[in-house]
Amino acid sequence: MEIISSLTMNLPPFLLPEPDLSTPASPDSDTETIAHPSTHIDLLTGCFSLLEFSRALSHNFNNHDHAPLSFVAIEVHRLNEINNRRGRAFGDQLLRWLCLATKSLIAPHIYRISGDEFIAVIIGETHQEHARKAQAFLDLMNQQAQQLDLPLPLVYITVFHLPAGATCHPAYIWKALNDNHLLPPAKRTSFRTVTIDDQTMRNDLVQVLIGMTQRLTDLAYMIEHASRLAYTDPISGAPNTLASHYTLELSLVEARRTTAPLSLILLDGDDLKKYNSINFLEGDHAIRHLYTWLTRGLRPGDFIGRWRMGDEFLVILTHTDLQTAIPVAERLRLLVEQTSLHTAYPMTISLGIATFPDHGQTASALLASAERSLKRAKLAGKNRLFWPDDTP
Repeated sequence: MEIISSLTMNLPPFLLPEPDLSTPASPDSDTETIAHPSTHIDLLTGCFSLLEFSRALSHNFNNHDHAPLSFVAIEVHRLNEINNRRGRAFGDQLLRWLCLATKSLIAPHIYRISGDEFIAVIIGETHQEHARKAQAFLDLMNQQAQQLDLPLPLVYITVFHLPAGATCHPAYIWKALNDNHLLPPAKRTSFRTVTIDDQTMRNDLVQVLIGMTQRLTDLAYMIEHASRLAYTDPISGAPNTLASHYTLELSLVEARRTTAPLSLILLDGDDLKKYNSINFLEGDHAIRHLYTWLTRGLRPGDFIGRWRMGDEFLVILTHTDLQTAIPVAERLRLLVEQTSLHTAYPMTISLGIATFPDHGQTASALLASAERSLKRAKLAGKNRLFWPDDTP
């Protein structure tokens, strides 16, 4: 939270409105507002993606009046070092903060084109005003870097001015970016301006293809990272509810095909709200410890993921009948109780078991059965396990 708090204190008391993401703009639209389909949003930062930059570039950013246009290329300096020293969560927060600051101080249209690179597009006013905004942004970034003990400069910025009346030909723009922004360390400066002149636009396009290959590699990394974010619980690091449900459905398909049993364990931490009452950071620590202990008690091939948004986890035991699942669940219960007793987070868990096909043929039926058993465990005094054939 330190980055967001610092940003709040230092940014102007206004933010430019977010672009409308609901309806894609027609390439022939007369409006200068560039609307973007939600599938073209970078999931980590919330800014627009490389794919959307390429699309908007091919339509000249709807700049039909050929108003002054500049690209502000921003590269985060030594992001890998920051991730290694402060943790990837800090680095991700830094990228989100940078995106927010860029929208506020430079332009609302900002695109993430690689892991540590962004491009803001400014249309209107003058090229001199575009450069002034970019310089003010750089000054703020360096002020924040000093407060947060980050390397200086925090970002490298290159402002590309498109000639008056020129059209954004994608090949020329990529060539200009590759030739003038991604420079060797010895030739780099924290801020520079470049006018994309006619000679630049006649350069050999072979280098453009080389640059685009690297961009595609970066895009593949970003897609892979976004996929991890989409299927990972940010607190525990476990697969999230979406991933857990997806795994359950796939496991059931295999169980039906092989006529093998499958068991679920739905478990919930007992009274973990006492840690949230201290503060939410303590509550998050308790969840992370619980996930770590649970993973130690599972067998190779067993699955565990976060379930919903409370203190619940879902365990999937393939090729496991009820009689085999019961001792697994009891082992988890004892492990959490005994291991946590000697830590700052003593806790117990309650568990409910359900088995395919005896207690349900579908994911929803099995989950409902396990939920009922879990509820019975809670009502019976917590720190215990139940299953549908059991009696309190």
